[in-house]
Amino acid sequence: MIKHITALLLFIGFAWGQSEEIIINLLNGELIKGDVIEVVPNQYIVVRTEGGEQKRISYAHIDYILHNAGLANVIQAAAVKAAKEARENAKRKKEEYAARKVAEEAAAEFVDLPEVSALSGWNIGIAPSIGFLTGAAFSNAPLGVTIVINTPYGFIMGPFHFNFSAALGRYLGTYDSAVDGLLNEEHFITVLGIGGNLTLLKIFFTEVHVGTVGAGHGVRGFGGVSLASLMKKRLNLPLKNVLVGGEVFISSDMRGAGNPSG
Repeated sequence: MIKHITALLLFIGFAWGQSEEIIINLLNGELIKGDVIEVVPNQYIVVRTEGGEQKRISYAHIDYILHNAGLANVIQAAAVKAAKEARENAKRKKEEYAARKVAEEAAAEFVDLPEVSALSGWNIGIAPSIGFLTGAAFSNAPLGVTIVINTPYGFIMGPFHFNFSAALGRYLGTYDSAVDGLLNEEHFITVLGIGGNLTLLKIFFTEVHVGTVGAGHGVRGFGGVSLASLMKKRLNLPLKNVLVGGEVFISSDMRGAGNPSG
């Protein structure tokens, strides 16, 4: 392309003895008069002004050209193409900026999810108990504690929330009977069972475990209210939950004497 332009300039020089003056109107309103001495297609032209100064003009800055129709048409077409490419580049950059902005906003809204531990959802509860009712197995109400292992497994059905759990407890009671000749005899009762707990409206709580109670088969039950909502919202305590209620044990053979008791 440069060779063709050079040949055209040489032809103009031979025909008129010198390059014809042209007038270039720039996009900023500036007018440049002079002779074209170099043309680089799709990039720039070099013009020598009347004062002998050489100016390099980018096609993207040219609005239109006057005089020397043949050369002007070539430059004009190149300038139009350069201006079009400049507009397309500006449009593409604007679209890239908009896409990057959307991506940044989406990244800002993204919340990293915490890693889920293998023990997530499992927890241990401690239920100390002071007895106030006795059966045939004890003269004094037993004292002890039950450890409840809660699992993350369960289901929700309307206002009810059920979770599977297991219980392990140890209680101490005494038996005093002049008839049997047993005075203040101590008995340790072990409780071991599986079952679950049922919560209604996140307030009312009941728990049942079936397994071994003492020397026989039996059931451990608990019923009461949950203070979890109060602790989190008002008291801001580190404990997950506190249950207040009563506990009951029923066994086919509480202390190995062959008598069922509860």
